[in-house]
Amino acid sequence: MKRVGISPLCDLAKAVQPTVFTSIEQAFGEPSIKGRNGNSAWEPGSGARSLATISVLYVRAAADRNDRPRLAFKDDALAYWPGVPLQDLRVKQHQAKCTDCTADHLERIKGEFEANRALIRVGLTRPFAPEGSEPLCWLQVTNVLSKPREHFL
Repeated sequence: MKRVGISPLCDLAKAVQPTVFTSIEQAFGEPSIKGRNGNSAWEPGSGARSLATISVLYVRAAADRNDRPRLAFKDDALAYWPGVPLQDLRVKQHQAKCTDCTADHLERIKGEFEANRALIRVGLTRPFAPEGSEPLCWLQVTNVLSKPREHFL
């Protein structure tokens, strides 16, 4: 494969629009549990999909107690999701290489990903058992489609 350019965000949004869900629960069903950090999980193999695009009213960024980025958003069904990990591979790889991100990584994430009216790409993890509990598939955000990226390229 050869990279030939960057697709305009409006083209990407138009391409995924027919498969956009209005809520996390429409995409994945009712979660099995709501975790203590504001995230939710589903039973392995319990749904029709593990990836989806969701239309949201807003998305905001914060850091958890271990300084990892988490996103809070309200989907179009008005369900609030307060602490979903941001697992954008480009963001993770970028932080290790960018000296500007050493001091203000979260501020750069906020500038690039916070938005009103956006599409977010979400997925469920492979089964994972935190602290010895039963393995579940946890919600994560893999991308925010709201405006062209400027820093995390």
